[in-house]
Amino acid sequence: MKKSQADIETITVDPDPVVLDRDTVVTIEVTTAGATEVTGSLEAPDGTLVLLRFDGSPDEQLWRAEHPFPAESQSGSWLLTVEVPGLLEERDLVVYGKPPPGEISFMLFDVQPRVAAGSEPVVADGFLEIDESGFGGQRVSIAFKGLQDDDWAEIGEAVTDQETGYFSAEIVPDTGEVRAELWLRPDPREDADVVLSESIPCTRATFAGRGAASILSTTNSSAWVSGRNTVRCKLHRGVANSAAGGRLGNARILINYIPPGGRARPARKPGGGGMAIGRTTALGAFAVKSATEGSGGWDAVLL
Repeated sequence: MKKSQADIETITVDPDPVVLDRDTVVTIEVTTAGATEVTGSLEAPDGTLVLLRFDGSPDEQLWRAEHPFPAESQSGSWLLTVEVPGLLEERDLVVYGKPPPGEISFMLFDVQPRVAAGSEPVVADGFLEIDESGFGGQRVSIAFKGLQDDDWAEIGEAVTDQETGYFSAEIVPDTGEVRAELWLRPDPREDADVVLSESIPCTRATFAGRGAASILSTTNSSAWVSGRNTVRCKLHRGVANSAAGGRLGNARILINYIPPGGRARPARKPGGGGMAIGRTTALGAFAVKSATEGSGGWDAVLL
């Protein structure tokens, strides 16, 4: 009988995000199926790698590891990696600590193209700097405010390059304004808690009568990512229908992730590296894989 592959069922991090008002110990709890061991690591924004030791047993399939974050730990986006034989899963862990001394600012932020048709994505990019040098390893939020909106809402995210501070995110905004934000606290209440770029106007030209795409099921799956083994992902199956009611073949499909209480944003490919985009078959069916996300929902749109 063929031996079944080990699987990672859940990863829980507590606290998440990490707020370094004082020395903090983070607990990572992993539930598995068919695993004989669990290994993992945390990669700091500057690339420093810390190996995690998971304690547990194959009988319970429950594993725990702890990592201490001193109050002076690096702030920014840490990469958590959890691995069982034959399968690897990654997730970002945002750490809010005291930022290094210096002036933090966005440079050359832009959105291109500024006028887009239908559901075509656009690219928001720029540089995050501290004292005119690249500020790497930081999570940048791409926010949008529509013409009738009072508040800004996140529609994308990116992590800045370690050397240059460059960041880039593909987004699908409506007509309104787009800006980049760096949060220095998880719930900024004062101007000093957040760094903002200039706002860029965007226009979305819509076309009626083309049709719509619908997700019928979303299940756990895995995907091979070159150089990174097999990673956990989501598989979205659905159909696209034309405005006339028939199935829409050979159409491009974009998968969106909808965070709880937030706006839809393009889902990433498994392992990152672009948006989760696929095509329908001649009969209008699609099967598109995306990276795993949080507890929100999913949507499919025609491109």
